[in-house]
Amino acid sequence: MTVDLLDLSISSLALEGVTHRHKDQATLVPQKSAAESFMEVNDDRDDESVPSDIDDSDASFEINIDVQRREARRAAFNEYVQGQEEADRSAISNEVGTPLDNIKAQASYIIDQARDYQQELFERAKKENVIAVLDTGSGKTLIACLLIRHILDQEQVSRAQGNKPRIVIFLANSVHLVQQQARVLATNLIYPPMVLHGNTKTDLANTQTWDRIKEHNKIIVCTPAILDQCMSQSYIGMEDISLLIFDEAHHTKKDHPYSRIIRSYYLKCNNDSRPKVFGMTASAVDSKKDIAKEAVELEELLHAKIATTDDGSLLSFAPKPTDQVWAYSRERPYFETDLYRHLSTKVRFCEDLKRGFEFGKVALTQLGPWCADRVWKYVMGDSPNESSSVRRKFEQSTAYINLPTVEEREQALQALDEAALLVQTYDLQRPNPEKSNLSPKVNLLHEKLVAHFAEQPKTRAIVFVNERLKARVLYDCFKLLDIPHLRPGLLMGIAGGTVESTSVKHQEEMLQKFRDGLINLAFATSVADEGLDIPQCNLCIRFDLTTTTIQYMQSRGRARMQNSIFAHMIEEGNFLQLNELKYQQEQELYVKKWCSSLPPNRKLGRGTRLAKLIARDAAGKSFKTSSGAICDSSNSLTIVARFAASLQYTGVRERETYEEEIGAGDNAGQFRYTILLPANDNCKLRSCRGEWKPNKQLAKRSAAWKCCFVLRKEGYLNEHLDSIFKKVKPENLNAHLAVSAKKSAYPMQVKPTAWQTHLDTIPTHVYATVLTFTPERPLKHKLDPLIVLTKSPLPSLPTFTAYLEENIRVEVDSEPITSKLAVSEEELRILTAFTLEGVFSDVFNKVYEHEPEKMSYWLAPRARNVSFNVHYLGDIVDTDALKAMQRERLKWNPGMSADLWTNKFIIDPLNGKFHYFTGEILDGVKITDPIPEGMPKIAQKRTASIIDFSDSTWSAFRKKAAIEQWYDPDQPVLSADLIGTRRNFLDTISEKDLIPCQIAPQTLQIARIDPGFAATCLVWPALIHRIESYMIVLEAFEKLNLPAVTAGLALEAFTKDADNEDEEQQTHTGGRRGMGKNYERLEFIGDSLLKLTTTMTVFNRTTCDEEGMHCRRMEILCNRRLYDVSTSDSLQLYRYARTLAFNRNTWYPEHLKLIYGRGAKKEPTRMYHPEITQDLGMKTIADISEAIIGAAITSTRHLPIHSPNGTSRFDLGIRAITTLVQSPDHDVQSWDQIAAQYKSPAWSLASNDPVANHRVHLIAAKTGYTFKHPRLLRSAFTHSSDMNSPVPDLQRLEFLGDAVLDWVCISWLFNTNPTRNPQWLTEHKMAMVSNKFLAALAVTLDFDQLMFATTAKLIGDITEYARKVRAALAVPNCPKNFWTEIESPPKALSDLVESYLGAVLVDSGFDYAEMEEFFNRHVKHFFENISDYDSFANRHPTTYLYKKLGQEYKCRDYGFPDLGPTEGKIETEIWVGVMVHGRCVASSKGASAKYARVRASKAALQKLEGMTRDEFRRAWKCDCPIRDDE
Repeated sequence: MTVDLLDLSISSLALEGVTHRHKDQATLVPQKSAAESFMEVNDDRDDESVPSDIDDSDASFEINIDVQRREARRAAFNEYVQGQEEADRSAISNEVGTPLDNIKAQASYIIDQARDYQQELFERAKKENVIAVLDTGSGKTLIACLLIRHILDQEQVSRAQGNKPRIVIFLANSVHLVQQQARVLATNLIYPPMVLHGNTKTDLANTQTWDRIKEHNKIIVCTPAILDQCMSQSYIGMEDISLLIFDEAHHTKKDHPYSRIIRSYYLKCNNDSRPKVFGMTASAVDSKKDIAKEAVELEELLHAKIATTDDGSLLSFAPKPTDQVWAYSRERPYFETDLYRHLSTKVRFCEDLKRGFEFGKVALTQLGPWCADRVWKYVMGDSPNESSSVRRKFEQSTAYINLPTVEEREQALQALDEAALLVQTYDLQRPNPEKSNLSPKVNLLHEKLVAHFAEQPKTRAIVFVNERLKARVLYDCFKLLDIPHLRPGLLMGIAGGTVESTSVKHQEEMLQKFRDGLINLAFATSVADEGLDIPQCNLCIRFDLTTTTIQYMQSRGRARMQNSIFAHMIEEGNFLQLNELKYQQEQELYVKKWCSSLPPNRKLGRGTRLAKLIARDAAGKSFKTSSGAICDSSNSLTIVARFAASLQYTGVRERETYEEEIGAGDNAGQFRYTILLPANDNCKLRSCRGEWKPNKQLAKRSAAWKCCFVLRKEGYLNEHLDSIFKKVKPENLNAHLAVSAKKSAYPMQVKPTAWQTHLDTIPTHVYATVLTFTPERPLKHKLDPLIVLTKSPLPSLPTFTAYLEENIRVEVDSEPITSKLAVSEEELRILTAFTLEGVFSDVFNKVYEHEPEKMSYWLAPRARNVSFNVHYLGDIVDTDALKAMQRERLKWNPGMSADLWTNKFIIDPLNGKFHYFTGEILDGVKITDPIPEGMPKIAQKRTASIIDFSDSTWSAFRKKAAIEQWYDPDQPVLSADLIGTRRNFLDTISEKDLIPCQIAPQTLQIARIDPGFAATCLVWPALIHRIESYMIVLEAFEKLNLPAVTAGLALEAFTKDADNEDEEQQTHTGGRRGMGKNYERLEFIGDSLLKLTTTMTVFNRTTCDEEGMHCRRMEILCNRRLYDVSTSDSLQLYRYARTLAFNRNTWYPEHLKLIYGRGAKKEPTRMYHPEITQDLGMKTIADISEAIIGAAITSTRHLPIHSPNGTSRFDLGIRAITTLVQSPDHDVQSWDQIAAQYKSPAWSLASNDPVANHRVHLIAAKTGYTFKHPRLLRSAFTHSSDMNSPVPDLQRLEFLGDAVLDWVCISWLFNTNPTRNPQWLTEHKMAMVSNKFLAALAVTLDFDQLMFATTAKLIGDITEYARKVRAALAVPNCPKNFWTEIESPPKALSDLVESYLGAVLVDSGFDYAEMEEFFNRHVKHFFENISDYDSFANRHPTTYLYKKLGQEYKCRDYGFPDLGPTEGKIETEIWVGVMVHGRCVASSKGASAKYARVRASKAALQKLEGMTRDEFRRAWKCDCPIRDDE
């Protein structure tokens, strides 16, 4: 057995019915105390500090409650996970992960039921190396369990004393025996075994893995090839092993791994360091040679003594079946069948069909014509996909490659296709014993089985044959014969790459079905001979006779029941067959007697065979590396094969080949080989020639050894003789990607640097921007246009919204004056006076010292009839209004006209909090009259009378009689609106801005600005807050060299206006009102573009497989990298983040001296705003980086895809990504540069591939795109199961196409649904890229008929699914969303769509227009009515669970915390939980938080299924308040 280390892995005990105890299960835990925060991957739950605006105190409190809940929830889940991991560690080893309780259901507990003979052999095995020779079923494994327990008890003491840990290794010769023996050990020992074989996943070719295995495991059950290979590479030494058990020890001969392990490692190990050896077998002899000699040589080769017993109790403990001979009549001659003749005429030239023709003749005689024809269903395949594997094997053959023309190749392939079609359509009648289409031997088997199952319906039978094809056709035959009570099945060995192959999983399933009685007749190959433990079996039939004594003993031992039958099918009159059977029976008795006669105290010597093998090994060439790894003739072929296979990671598809030379002259009768390695740029060695040798095997080994020597010398093999070209996944990759969940305080820039650029200078020119206001309906107090004058031009500002009066929506537009305006010092003085007196003093009650050079900006009313093409200040500014600042505010004087006070903006000089808009004079109302009824109570306002209300100086000690003394009784009473103190007009409010009232003017003053301009100035704090926010974030885009991004998108990218209350990113806005759009939509689109371009660059720069590309891509786009770059000294992007809402304390200008007003000192003080910090999580900063990318691509989405003379649609986004990831793998500035990176591999350029060429025309007819490089198309349709394809499988192209399709769908949804939130977009995007839709799309395009695959189950699943889709499409008026109702789509079909798109992108020279064309032509029409998929989107487990908890159960305290790996930790495991009121409903763990969350959600939904609201509240102690309307 050759083991490919690249395919090995440490896996859990892969036993039928065994599941992980703590993985993916719903578990209840009580609420625990808080614990330390974990490091996380992809955590969207960052909280920022709540703004200080007094309007939002209640919301702030609510947010703090949410934060506390979430932190408590996370802490509780953290403790839950720690408890689960501790339980895992105490129950199982780190590597296996198999709960002991589950395993016990699969095997019997026998360790405490040892019989006397077993105890006797155990005691002997404690003292010396022993080979226990006992009948099948007599309990050899129990003795092994006793010995393991004894050794492990000693090992426990040794480890406690600080000695080096040693492990027990149990070797079993096949995968199913490894599983079976592991099951027995797990049931009977307290330490669970670890399972290793060629089908496990993790690469064992590294020292760290073996260090962990030895540290965390005490028992390993594995195939001998695994141990042999790892010992030859010095990953594990004999001194690391305390006990070495050999199951079916009779295999220890010649170059079997058992033999190599002993002579190459055991015998070379120091005596004190050697492990104890224990062998188990039913017979010490496995040949027809001299029994005594063979047995002695077995002892020598295994370095152990044979021991057995003649205990009579064995007969009852392990009953023997009765041998029977079933004689069938002589085989009659058959002529070739018509099918055989037709195929022979058409395809004899195909070497791969040679076996079919040879077996067809044998089957014709032994099985009959029906079976002979049925064979071709397996040789050629029973479907087009199955037959295509023969076709593709032929394409790689020398005969095909040597065909000189494309036409001849097409003719050969056409002949194969015609032959395959003939086989698939051939009318093969049902088998019938009465029609002579079955042989006498098969007829007899039929007759016997009919009788046996009629008499004993509960029979369990095994029919042994010597070939897989024979087993398959007999299975088909007896399935069709339909014998009552008979349920046939297949049990075969594992063989890849053939139509009749099977898998470990299938083999285990069949064994379990046979144990359970779902199958009661198994047609089995030699895989069932050894060790198969099925106690219920009572009938064993040797359809093909045994050839050795041990095979006779082993297969007879499968019949374990009392009164079982062991039948031998022998031809009538064939004395050779009878004599062979009798010889084997006699040999069995002789072997037992001989073994029983051996004295226990004899000494072991070195017999002839062992001496010869050791001498041969010593004579051969070898070399040893610094690590102790040895290369010699026995393993050189494997090392070369592994090295050649590793070249696939450099983009090479070919494998090594051997050129044969036959000697002449002095070398006559000898052979020599030259190894040819595949051509590639990474390895200079092309060939190695070996020495002349007397046989081919030695000659090949000679060439392989020399090749290994040169590869090691040149550095292509490392010290463990592994290739340096590896599928490498960085050990600390996920730890490197992890970002902390903990938030930190970061400084936030409050004012734009533009205000400081010209500080302390008196400008000669200023720049004007006009703000105008358009309400959705008339305002009670109209806003006048406002001119903002600055020393440098303001950026282009977008329209934004303010909410005035009763939440009337007002659009704020800005328009810059095209030219700068000349300004004199006198004009600046007037502007400064107007701004500081008319605006800040009259409106906001702040008095500043007039310093024009310190001004950040000036405000002025707009003149009427303004042209925007002006050059002088007076052309645009209302100069008369400016001059009004030269006079004092108007006060009430007795006798003055009351009309002067109507329709004015009024100031209360004694309390800057109160301002009024006045209306008309109220006739007949006196100042001493009471205030109007229904007027709300206002703080700091008394309500005894109108004058009482109006006068802020009125105090309680004044007497009513004093009114006439203090006040003018003739002053008018005016209707007025008291203006609220609100400053944040960027959001709606529930309170009223204007409170109707009645006032007397004597204690008030008329402002120096018009009411319309005053109304505008009242909004100015909110306006300047938004304008400064635009200016600040645009500074970031200037720093990033992305000036084309508009101000609106720039601010959106940096705005985080809410906490993500739960881990599903369900946004709850509160406490940060009026911030505009937040970054979530831009992050959504930016993340997709980041995925797209990094995928393309990784695809173009690497040749690694899908997993390797994924790791490389993750290293580029990971949150850790985005965070590190964004927070670097050169960028510090956190400064520009807008996480705080409008702050009434920071909108005022800086640098001015404050004389009077809130915050003023005794002496005029220059005002600066203190540094403001904001709490940001690392994930939030990374998200902002993605939003920046989203802003860049959104700014240019209107541009053409390709623009030879300018910026194309994607270039700005690509530039943003390059800046923000700072990776050599993404050092590009444009889409064209990405396309230029791609270098076509040689395989894709071949044009003489008729299979690929034919596919081009078929695909073009369906999709509209014609491939320039047909082999790219072929690769896109080649499934990974097709091991014989001349092109790579689709995985790399699928990886590329997945990102492309993701982007096409997201960008369409994003652009056509501008108001939808990211959650909605994600849910509906998932519908568009779901396996369900893509699989259905693949069928509508007939992709299923063009796929290259060889897995029978996959092909069957695809065929059945395609049938359902086509049936649905055939229904009249088939709805567009028909695919949502069709279950179980094979993922391989959806992969085809993605790999096809990847191939089109590459073939077209990365022309994105082709992607849009495919989308518009084949995808978009399914989703034009996107609301059709609302219910589909809601089926997502997490979305459905979220709504169930929040909407159905009305629970408020729940969340989905995830805990990722700690920094520096190699493991990639991420836990995700569903927490309700501090308790875990369900959890899951895995490498991906996304999929773990889905699994946890499914588990939670299953637990909550059928639970009413009341039941939920009781079960989960939910006390969340429920509103009356709920």
